[in-house]
Amino acid sequence: METILLIIVLLINFLVGLYIIYLKQYFNRKGQNLADKEDLGQLTTIVEEVRNKFEQDTELLRATLAIETNKKNIIFNEQKQSIIDFSTNLNIWLWDSLRVSVHEYNQTNHEELKDKIIKLRDAYNNVNVALSRVQLLVQSDTLVSSCHETVMEVLKVHNFVDMRISRLKRTLMYEKVLVDQYLQKGPDFKPGDPSFEFYAQQAKDNAKEKDDILDDYIKEHGKLFQAALIQRNIFLELAKHYLNM
Repeated sequence: METILLIIVLLINFLVGLYIIYLKQYFNRKGQNLADKEDLGQLTTIVEEVRNKFEQDTELLRATLAIETNKKNIIFNEQKQSIIDFSTNLNIWLWDSLRVSVHEYNQTNHEELKDKIIKLRDAYNNVNVALSRVQLLVQSDTLVSSCHETVMEVLKVHNFVDMRISRLKRTLMYEKVLVDQYLQKGPDFKPGDPSFEFYAQQAKDNAKEKDDILDDYIKEHGKLFQAALIQRNIFLELAKHYLNM
């Protein structure tokens, strides 16, 4: 649009210049022959009208160009902000919500895992909202696709963490129940009591479940997280290129 307007301005300049030259030549010829005050007045009026019209058209074109340029700047700033917001929420989701130190939780603080789960899901929702703005505003199919692919890759980590800490929470809750019930039995509750073996086996099974969850988390979380980081870095490079165009 700016190029078209510039061409129009240059063309008008050229045509007005030619017209003024013509009028000067005409005036010179008339001056050499029959030029009089009436001719001079008419020519002066015509030149002024042309000049005023040209100035008005030029100002209109400049105003139109300024509006178009400002509109493009506003749109680009919105695009830029949507990419920044997406990147910010993505990193909060990835580095804050999905990095859970599962070994720090036990029967005394397992309720904190509930807050972790809520925080994790809120972070995912925020990323989806930010992604929708990118899809609406950004005019790059490659970048938009990269955003979507990054979300899908991080979502694998999300689902893994969500499932493991939910299982861990249930296991730790049951562990607390077993401990509380054991303490309620009093000092006489020991091998030989009809229900002692049941509680002992339940405690053993629950402890194994907890160990399996922790081992699986430590083993698999790093792999999934690394894959998500690789995809995140691809998105960052595309975003930098788009913002610097």
